[in-house]
Amino acid sequence: MNEVTRTAAASHTLQYLGTTMTVAFFLFFVGWVVWAYWPSNRAHLDLMARIPLDDDLGGDR
Repeated sequence: MNEVTRTAAASHTLQYLGTTMTVAFFLFFVGWVVWAYWPSNRAHLDLMARIPLDDDLGGDR
């Protein structure tokens, strides 16, 4: 196998890996968004979103 063919084969393998990882991360992101907007998670996420706005830190100063 000559150098050009070897380089082309390595490049093709890396492109396949990059495409696979892009699809995997995209599916993970879509799953995360679906989980975040699922109706049963709304109350918990609303509570967590209010933490920075609460004055009561739950401890003595």
